[in-house]
Amino acid sequence: MDVLLTAPYSATQKALFDRLSEIIVSNLADVGVKCTIDDQHQSDTDTYRSFIYSGEYEITLGSTSSGVAAYETVFYYYVDKGYGNAWGTYSEPEFVQTYLDMMNSPDYETYNERVKALQEMAAENVIGMPLAWDKCYFPYRTDRFEGWVNYPGWGAINNSTWYTLRPID
Repeated sequence: MDVLLTAPYSATQKALFDRLSEIIVSNLADVGVKCTIDDQHQSDTDTYRSFIYSGEYEITLGSTSSGVAAYETVFYYYVDKGYGNAWGTYSEPEFVQTYLDMMNSPDYETYNERVKALQEMAAENVIGMPLAWDKCYFPYRTDRFEGWVNYPGWGAINNSTWYTLRPID
């Protein structure tokens, strides 16, 4: 078995993705899995994206930004939602529906129940595996401003806060 590892093209993060790729190749070799770094699809963003969107990748590295930094990000990249985002390749109907239900949860309690259900389904079927999960910390002034809206996984820095934040009188 020879697994292809594809990292995104990034002029600014090339050294980081190169090093992460080396570590993954080495770690997989330690457990008997041959892994080859994909150089063909790392020449520019368009080449990389067309390959990822084709759904033919085997392992891909990635990162996230504040725009998609909510907890559902990991499932966002697994699920074939059927409406133009071809990142995801997992299309089992119950999982996809649970994901979509999570995204439309009416409250935190329901959201958390659906996240738990997704975690259990993902663990049972091993549809993908995040190799690292970082934390982000955003400092904010609760002594001078009120109206912070805390989203699970996002924290207080999100689009709802921009509309509710106001100085404390």
